Amino acid sequence: MPFPNHKVVPDGWSQHHTQTAEAWFTARCRITTQPDWPEVPDYDNPPEGELLYTGPCSVQPINTATSNEVVAETRTVRPYLVSLPLTVQRVRAEAESPLVRITECPDDPAFVGRQLKVTDVQYASTNWTRDLVCIDNLNQEA
Repeated sequence: MPFPNHKVVPDGWSQHHTQTAEAWFTARCRITTQPDWPEVPDYDNPPEGELLYTGPCSVQPINTATSNEVVAETRTVRPYLVSLPLTVQRVRAEAESPLVRITECPDDPAFVGRQLKVTDVQYASTNWTRDLVCIDNLNQEA
């Protein structure tokens, strides 16, 4: 039974662990809003969305990929957890989900260039990183 006024989690607990969690970030990413495409798109010079974040991150697969048939074409989608520094506040999961592009990944260079779509931003009372649930359309070209 807890004692009245006894803290289970000491002051500074999240700040202490945030530094440790961020030391785990070995990749780098760039997060932008989805761009507004003109009526006549120039695919050689695609538009850029608004920059929300660029910097270190960690990317881990959440579970197995799923396949969906879309107009006689199979699309395989895999969910990922993208962790950013807890101070990142500008990324929101909205109707036009932000895009995460992996710009550096020394542990898996084949992952560089992958683009993930943010589907959820997770918040918690005790949190060490800003976690984004994202999906990767595995049929895209890197």
